[in-house]
Amino acid sequence: MPEADAHSEAQAQASAQPQDQAQRIAAYADKLSQLKARSALREVMERELLLEFIRANRGTINEYPLLETQQNTIINLLCQRSGDHPAYEYVRKLTGSFIALLAHYSRAKEGTEAERTEQLRVQLDNTEALLIKCLQGVVYALGLITDNFEELVLRHFGAQGLDKYNGLIQQMELDQNFWRAFIERFVASQVKAAYEDIQANERYSLTREGQQLFIRYAFDDILARLNPTSAKIEKTRIQTAFERSATDPEGQKTQKVVLSCLNKGLSFMPEGVLSRADVEFIGRIVCIDEATRELRDRYLEHLWASRNRAEEAGGEA
Repeated sequence: MPEADAHSEAQAQASAQPQDQAQRIAAYADKLSQLKARSALREVMERELLLEFIRANRGTINEYPLLETQQNTIINLLCQRSGDHPAYEYVRKLTGSFIALLAHYSRAKEGTEAERTEQLRVQLDNTEALLIKCLQGVVYALGLITDNFEELVLRHFGAQGLDKYNGLIQQMELDQNFWRAFIERFVASQVKAAYEDIQANERYSLTREGQQLFIRYAFDDILARLNPTSAKIEKTRIQTAFERSATDPEGQKTQKVVLSCLNKGLSFMPEGVLSRADVEFIGRIVCIDEATRELRDRYLEHLWASRNRAEEAGGEA
């Protein structure tokens, strides 16, 4: 990924220092109080709380980008309300639950019911953890996309093409306008320039076959616009971790457990929204997170313990 200047990087790192849980909860509660004081609309409240959530947790998110354009892309993806994909509805519901729990917890802290307060704190912690993983997943997916296209551009257009790609990344968020600009810069403009060169140098032939006139040219003249590199291109951390889940034996074990969890957890999705290949791809992105190794170990421990208890109960019967 492209690097920000040294000053911006230092500022980003300073503002991204991890906060402890008490600090985060206090920051959320303060933001919620401010929003309620000005009678903010529900949609505004959800977006503002998510922005505060991202600000408070960015220091704990692996591979969180330094560029403002990429940060804005993450914010817009996570805070989007108009998308018709079921995953957006999941994030909206999770955000709504988080806001409700935060309000209940803030009130409970002022009361005398310690047990109720602790129950709400645990629920709030769990909901926060789910939102953190949503944020982490968006960051990994965005990083994988930008890294893969960076490799593609470097492989086929060399260092000069990479400079142009980095310019796009630094100037634009990864929305439809970015991809239109990408296609224009690396496909349409290249083909147009090649055709103009072919025409100017008359590297084509005209033939007539019946009622039709054919223009023929060498496809190599189109490909000549490319500037491929023969140098080995090193994989980024995200690319390496993504590939490991499919090639490394331990990674394959982890992915198997993650897929089992995803097949259950994504059951709310309408049939046909996700193919098996989609779920497997999501599973590999999830496995970039090193926490999935711990999930795998605990899941298998629980599974074996359950089987042992069942066998013991069967033996006693």
